This record gives sequence, C-alpha cells and structure tokens, in this order.
Amino acid sequence: MTTRAGSLPVVNIRIDRLSLHGYTPMEQHRFMRTLNAALSRLGAQKRDWQSLASRDVAELQLIQASAGASAEQAAELLARQLFTKLSQRPAEREHA
Repeated sequence: MTTRAGSLPVVNIRIDRLSLHGYTPMEQHRFMRTLNAALSRLGAQKRDWQSLASRDVAELQLIQASAGASAEQAAELLARQLFTKLSQRPAEREHA
C-alpha cells in the first residue's frame, strides 16, 4: 500500500483464481465489471487501511447467490464478503 499526500491509498487486491460456474461470457463480463466497481467503492469507504496492510485471505467460502440473483448481485456479495474477511483479525479469519 502506498499513499500520496492528500489522496486515498493505492490498494492492490490480487485474486489468484475465481471460478464463475454457470455464467455466460456476457454474464462473466458483467460480474467482473461489477466486482471491480464494488471493490473500488468499498475501498474508498475504508478509512483505516493500516489495519489491513499485508493481509492475506487464503480462501473464501463458496459463494452461492440466491436463486434468480443477477451476476451484478453475486459480484456485490463477493466484494462485501471479501472486505468482511479482510477486516477480521487473523484468529477470527481462521475460524470464520
């Protein structure tokens, strides 16, 4: 993480693998576009980035959106779940 005077931190979130089973190529594109926007929005709302510096989430539980949920709703769910997991202390993440 780096910061510039008077600006928000520059944050890098690396996702090594993301499987989107059952999505058409268009739905995958919409999912990824929405995930990017949701992560950016949630990141802009975060004020205490030092508490998250160098956090590693080895794996998230399988996310299954409710029946009839759109690709956009599933992406929002993933972004919220990721930020929730990142905000937990290391011991909490192991048991969550």
